[in-house]
Amino acid sequence: MRLAQRLAQALAQVLFYKGRQEYDRAEAEIDAALTECFGLERGALPDFEELLNVCARESAALPDNLVRLADIFREKGEIQRLRGDGEAAGQTEALALGLFLEVLQRNVVSMELIQKTDQLIERVSGVRLPTPVVKRLLSYYEARGMFDRAEDVLYEWLDTKDVDVPESGIAFYERLSAKSDDDLTAGGLSREEVEQGRAEWLRVSNNSSNQ
Repeated sequence: MRLAQRLAQALAQVLFYKGRQEYDRAEAEIDAALTECFGLERGALPDFEELLNVCARESAALPDNLVRLADIFREKGEIQRLRGDGEAAGQTEALALGLFLEVLQRNVVSMELIQKTDQLIERVSGVRLPTPVVKRLLSYYEARGMFDRAEDVLYEWLDTKDVDVPESGIAFYERLSAKSDDDLTAGGLSREEVEQGRAEWLRVSNNSSNQ
């Protein structure tokens, strides 16, 4: 359980230093923990899937480790914003968002997690998200019945040139077609819009694949 202990220790120290407005010490603690646990150089952005793989080595503590790590990246993003580096903060917070989304996909759900997730979604508006985060964001919106937002994210996923996206988009519209009219309306789409969306998706995704 070394990873769990180190992340918990780092998060506690970061919150302590941040509360004292000792931002340099808070960020130094974050960088030290990321170097020790993930081999990252100071200031380097990790690969999202690699973060998941390392956390998964302590499977019994996996959800807690993901939440702690997400909180660490969220705190780092806040510090970067306080320093006026909004671009770096957006990239850091995108990682935090992806980790929170991964936890929610594992059916570990709480109001606190949802609130943190929604706050980060607002903060990273306009940021080009890593492909794994985009995929999880689409699933998040779909699971919450926010189909119009999920459709918007689907096109963000298309922009990443991920080879899986054309078929995944077709499957998305097939799932929507199976919903009742009331469910679709509650999710921000009419049945006509779903059918139009599916036809447009076939056209756009085919063009993208041929480029």
